[in-house]
Amino acid sequence: MKCFRKENRGIDIEIIHTDLDPVAVDFSCPSTERIGKILERSLAVAETEWKDIWQELESLKRENKYLRNLLDVTLDKVVEIERRINRVEEKVNPGLELYYRENKGIGYAGKYNFEQIDESARELIKSLFYEAAKKISSPSFETWFTGTITDARLTEDLLIIYANNDFGRDWLETKYSDLIHEIVAKFLQREVQIQFVKDR
Repeated sequence: MKCFRKENRGIDIEIIHTDLDPVAVDFSCPSTERIGKILERSLAVAETEWKDIWQELESLKRENKYLRNLLDVTLDKVVEIERRINRVEEKVNPGLELYYRENKGIGYAGKYNFEQIDESARELIKSLFYEAAKKISSPSFETWFTGTITDARLTEDLLIIYANNDFGRDWLETKYSDLIHEIVAKFLQREVQIQFVKDR
């Protein structure tokens, strides 16, 4: 058996030459002993790094579990809050809807200049606008009431409603005559004849 040096990839190592195994590494040779120590140190470093990686992985798993639990708790709270909101809305919405229906006419009709209406019919037209705004859509109300009616005159048994053009007059008479009769009769507590005419 003989120990001799051999270069392998730029590193000198010593190997044993025998008849049975011509390339067996001899760790008792000075060079191979040095390589063995290097390998041991490398393994120690790798083991340390592996432990650090493992600990970091375990930490991430714990953090992930914590976040999942936190998310579950948060979602449960969100669901509970939504249920509470729904319960409150069930109690509040009918009242709000009623308030809106009763008061939206004031908002729409409040922009109208009632001073242009003859004094004999001014309060009646105010009531007509307020009530009509509750029963029809806002675009229709603004087009055919505040946007069309320019004046009105009231006598004992006749209400004359003036429109700003022929088309508006005809539309009021054909589409809204029944509604206007109903509101006027309720306000006056009596039936009166209603005429729709083009404003002079």
